[in-house]
Amino acid sequence: MADASRRQGNLFESSPTYSSIPIEAHQQMLELLKELLAEAFTDSAAETCNVSRGGQR
Repeated sequence: MADASRRQGNLFESSPTYSSIPIEAHQQMLELLKELLAEAFTDSAAETCNVSRGGQR
């Protein structure tokens, strides 16, 4: 990614335009992101717990 930021832009290309996220979708996306992060943390915590016990259940 660092290389892309240092790359000189093409003078003949137009810059990409970014649109904003609609307010209705913004809240839904935040809730989904919270759920994904919570799931990722609980999965990594379970793996850490299993590793610390030597893989025994």
